[in-house]
Amino acid sequence: MLFTEPLFLFLFLPLVLGLYFCSPKSWRNYLLLTASLLFYAWGEKLYVALLLVSILLNYAGALMIDASAQPRRRRLFVVLSVAGNLLLLCAFKYTSFLVTNLNYLLAGIGLRTLAVPVTHLPIGISFFTFMGMSYVFDV
Repeated sequence: MLFTEPLFLFLFLPLVLGLYFCSPKSWRNYLLLTASLLFYAWGEKLYVALLLVSILLNYAGALMIDASAQPRRRRLFVVLSVAGNLLLLCAFKYTSFLVTNLNYLLAGIGLRTLAVPVTHLPIGISFFTFMGMSYVFDV
């Protein structure tokens, strides 16, 4: 579903907005989270779990940063959170590129090359990875 499709404009968006303004304030964030996951699942059913892993990784990292009183531990949690985010991004976006370049090196020295994995790129992985990292930085 795209933002410009009639299904989004005339059904999904009005329904979510109506539920948002009719619901108690304590439920609104949960409603928006659910609606966002449904919207993402509409276009990318397989990778909703990846999105949830990214959300949980960033949320847990932010909780640990906030709970820590020592600056060194805070820095460690920021580094671990950024590393986890970049690992997710690299695993999906740059694996083929890295294996292809490694194969050039291996072939150049006469070694056997690796099979290049074909990975499907999840919709918006760069966006939600960098937004998650900015959330951690803000905390």
